[in-house]
Amino acid sequence: MSVAVRCAACGRRFTPRFAYQTEPGPRGEQGPWCNPICVPVVEGEMDCAVCGVSFAPRVVWQVQGQQGFCSKACAGLEPRSGLCLAVVNQKGGTGKTTTAIHLACGLAERGERVLLIDADAQGSVGTSLEATSPGNLFHLMFEDQELSALCASVRPNLDLL
Repeated sequence: MSVAVRCAACGRRFTPRFAYQTEPGPRGEQGPWCNPICVPVVEGEMDCAVCGVSFAPRVVWQVQGQQGFCSKACAGLEPRSGLCLAVVNQKGGTGKTTTAIHLACGLAERGERVLLIDADAQGSVGTSLEATSPGNLFHLMFEDQELSALCASVRPNLDLL
């Protein structure tokens, strides 16, 4: 059974559940950290733990514990790997569709490539964005059709399935 501790940054009490919460910060600062926002940010440049290139971290995956990674290849990540978010709640009318649309549009406006997948049978995402895609999850999962053929481009950097 885990014991509740206080975050070194904000003082919030929490029970650590993830490795980053108990690992030292990027410059050896002692935690624990209640969430990724509380982990100290690396300022300035650091050397890549794999290739030694000096770089200034810009995104979270570039700093893992006390090690820095200049590229996804050095960090052991797929070159096109990204973040997958799910907006779920069993109860209807809780704002799942609205939240998903706003997250997707906001990330797309910031320059991130976003694929918004509407798994709801009602298809409210397409209605809200005034778009239809040529296919859906059924076509992707059971008919082995290519993802690129099933998506519709809604806005710059935002595709819909």
